[in-house]
Amino acid sequence: MEANVKFSNILHLHYFFRRVDLFMELVRSKRKYSLSDFLEIVDTLKGSNSGLWDRTQSHSNIRSDLIEEAYEVIEAIDLNDAELLRESLGNVLFQIALHCNIEEKRENFSFEDIIDEICRKIIMRYPHIFSGEMFGGNFGHSQREKIAEYNGTYGRRNSCLRAPNESVAESVKNISKILPSLMRAEKVQIRAARAGYGIYSVEDALNQTFEKLNYLEHLILNGHQENYGKELGDLLFSITEVSRLLSVDAESALYDSCERFKNEFLYKISLENKNKV
Repeated sequence: MEANVKFSNILHLHYFFRRVDLFMELVRSKRKYSLSDFLEIVDTLKGSNSGLWDRTQSHSNIRSDLIEEAYEVIEAIDLNDAELLRESLGNVLFQIALHCNIEEKRENFSFEDIIDEICRKIIMRYPHIFSGEMFGGNFGHSQREKIAEYNGTYGRRNSCLRAPNESVAESVKNISKILPSLMRAEKVQIRAARAGYGIYSVEDALNQTFEKLNYLEHLILNGHQENYGKELGDLLFSITEVSRLLSVDAESALYDSCERFKNEFLYKISLENKNKV
C-alpha cells in the first residue's frame, strides 16, 4: 500500500512537471506580450484560488513591496545597468497594477483611469508643447502666445504635477512623510520658497548653517543633551538649504559620500589583510 502511494505521488509529479513544460513552451512561443496581456495576467493571478495569492490583499500588506521595488530601480540607475533597470521597472509596474486591481475590485478606479488622469495632467501642465487642439482648436497661436496662455491660464493652478489645484500651503502640507528625510526637506523648502517663506541666497543659507553649528557646539559644551536631536535636525535642515540653493541634490550627495566612505574603508581593510599575510 505504501509503495502504491509513493508511486502515485511520483506519477502525479510527472504529470505536473509535464504540464509545466507545456505551459513554459506556450509562454516562450508568444512573440511579445502587450499591456492588455499584462493586466489580464495580473487579474487572473489575483482571482486565482492559489494560496500564494490572497484575493483579500490590501494596499497596506503589499506596501513594502512597492517601496523595495522602487529602491531597486534607483540601484539599477546608479549601476547604469540597462537590463536590471528594465527588470526593475517591470517589477514596479507589477506593484502598481496590483494596487489598481484592488481598487478596481472595489469599483473605485482602474489602471486605465490612472493612465487617463496622468495624461490629462501632463497635457494641462505643458499645453504650449502639445497641439493647438489643447487651445480650443486655435492653431494660429505663436509659440510665445502659447507660453503666455500656459502661464496665465494653467501655470497658476499647476505649480505641482501631482496636485494641480492645491495651494502652496496645501502642497507643503501634502508632501509625503515617508520620503527620505533629505528629499523631504528639500521639497518643503522649495514649496515654501514659492510662497515667499525661506532663504534665497547661498550666503544667507551658509550664515544660518554656521549659526546652527555654533549653537549646537554651545549645547554640547554645556551638556544640554536633551536638545541635541532637535538642533542636529535644524543643522541638517540648514545644510539641505545650502544644497538646494547650489542646485545639488542633497540625497544624491549624501549617497555618494556614503559610497566613497565605504570604498575607502574596504580598501583599507584589504590593505590590512594583505599586510597580515
